[in-house]
Amino acid sequence: MKFIVASICFSLSILAALFYAGIFGSVLFGILNTIFISLIKQKKSSKLVLIVRFLIITLIGYGIMWFFGLIGADESVKTKLQLIKEELIAQEYEPSWVIISEKRNSIYNSILSKSASKSCHLSGKAIDIYVFDINGDGTFDKGDIKILKKANKMVESKNPSLRGAFGDYFLEKNGYFTKHMIHIDTRGISFSYSK
Repeated sequence: MKFIVASICFSLSILAALFYAGIFGSVLFGILNTIFISLIKQKKSSKLVLIVRFLIITLIGYGIMWFFGLIGADESVKTKLQLIKEELIAQEYEPSWVIISEKRNSIYNSILSKSASKSCHLSGKAIDIYVFDINGDGTFDKGDIKILKKANKMVESKNPSLRGAFGDYFLEKNGYFTKHMIHIDTRGISFSYSK
């Protein structure tokens, strides 16, 4: 039974890190992994050991999120993404996505095959999202991209300081995961691309 609970805690900690990036995700990661380790160990740990373990695991979780670019986006691009979401909701859509990339370090950026060497992610002015659905039909397709692109243009027209690129990867050559990605940034020039 302990092993099952421990396995669930570990799995939830990974999901927490993915879906709740930042301090909140790091704390959830720390709590759940502290429980995981405590359940796996045979003897009870003191409160001090548990606190130190929690702090170390939380810092490790935060470091992992930083390295893989899951945190650190500039406020301007966060605002833009929030405004796009609000625009979609105002149009009675139900946008469903998770952020998969924010500010990247140059090492991780260079590892990614589709990333530009002068990517806006390096300065934190870009966010990539993995879109599940926009129009409520349970799938992600070109129709969803069209709706997202239109909402992006509306936000940029109302907020010229948030202009930037809108990129999609919905090409036949790309795999299933890549096709669901949308890139949004605030580089100052409005344009769109498909890769």
